Amino acid sequence: MLLIDYIEKRYGKERGNKKKFLEDNPDIIGSELSRWLKNDYKINLANGEIYKPTSKIVKM
Repeated sequence: MLLIDYIEKRYGKERGNKKKFLEDNPDIIGSELSRWLKNDYKINLANGEIYKPTSKIVKM
């Protein structure tokens, strides 16, 4: 799931949703969050890990 989709789902789409996210996650700074959102980072809902999507394909 895209990080912005998670933020909008959990905190709503109204103004201040990113601020609420940062308040709940004090170890993340605003500029870092902005960079992640700009680069379409994703979040693993199972463990909360934020990662950069890649165009690599894995053989299954």
